[in-house]
Amino acid sequence: MYGCQSCVHAYSHRLPITFTNYMRTKYSSSIEIDKNIEIVICPSFSSKDTPNSLLSNKDIVERIVAFSFPHVIKLHPLTYQLKNNKNPLFSLSELEQENVRKFLTSKNILPDTQTNTLKLIEHARVLICDSDSSTPFEALYFNDQKHILVYETMEQHDNDDDRRTYFHIFHNAEQLTKLLDRYFAGELECKTKNSHKFFLEKYDEPDGKEIERLGIIRQWMSNHHDLDQNFDIEKIKQEVKYEFESLSTQMSLYALGEYMPTEIDELYLPEDIDKGEVISRQDVQARARYLNEKYDYDINEACTIRCFGSEGIGPNLLIDSTKKVQYLNEIKDGCIIGFQWTTRMGVLAEANVHGVRFDIH
Repeated sequence: MYGCQSCVHAYSHRLPITFTNYMRTKYSSSIEIDKNIEIVICPSFSSKDTPNSLLSNKDIVERIVAFSFPHVIKLHPLTYQLKNNKNPLFSLSELEQENVRKFLTSKNILPDTQTNTLKLIEHARVLICDSDSSTPFEALYFNDQKHILVYETMEQHDNDDDRRTYFHIFHNAEQLTKLLDRYFAGELECKTKNSHKFFLEKYDEPDGKEIERLGIIRQWMSNHHDLDQNFDIEKIKQEVKYEFESLSTQMSLYALGEYMPTEIDELYLPEDIDKGEVISRQDVQARARYLNEKYDYDINEACTIRCFGSEGIGPNLLIDSTKKVQYLNEIKDGCIIGFQWTTRMGVLAEANVHGVRFDIH
């Protein structure tokens, strides 16, 4: 409730990191902030299973992009490099990905180098953000009568959420527009009086040492002289490695550090094919875009998948990677027949080949 639901273990990690960063750079001249920014928009993201984020609401995103008054948009750090981001903990829904791209075309989007969101919030008069985010609670630290406009779905409504006293809640684009119209007319009630007192009821006064205190509480830091000399460090490392190896998931492979993120993604393409997410009967352009965005396939090569194998439906791909080579059509049928036979018979004991990409060069 007081942390960011889009960040893992945010209740105990997100705020210390945010406020340590803010307090230590509060008076730094190296961080340029336009103090005249009146309206700051900080959309976060949710998960594919529970699309409750502002980024999941197409109407609101389109309304924000069309705003004619001065404002800035500060996205969650992980959303800026959507195509190249390979963080296994980061997973936007297709709708959120589409809406991020809309925001990225706006002239009001802040660059990804601007990481200190609290310095933006400090000078803003109006903040537009998600309920499931650390941002609205962080804004309560500033006792300067801000207007905090918070998006939530009807499913998220929680009468026990004591933060709501300080927020203007909206559920759709029309409600957001009405709140902003009232603000510009000077008719919007300020709900954040004495918000700093409420903030201190939930969180200590920030002083820039939050991470160190959290480290002590969590016992992240140990004096190596206190360690038992009989500790078999290598044995512990090996046991942890075995534990991860027994769980063949994207996260476990990432933690082992034995694969590049792109390689991990490619390992899961056969699973997508088996589940019918990628099939031979798909529209070529749509399938190519999917492979490009999720698996970083070259868009041109993704358009030249000659067949799936074996039997034309399996999780093996035959791709034409040639450039301006003549007479390929004359050997196309032979290549496909050989590919189907090879993937069906396998290389040992007639076991089907599974999850292999064959390129024609």
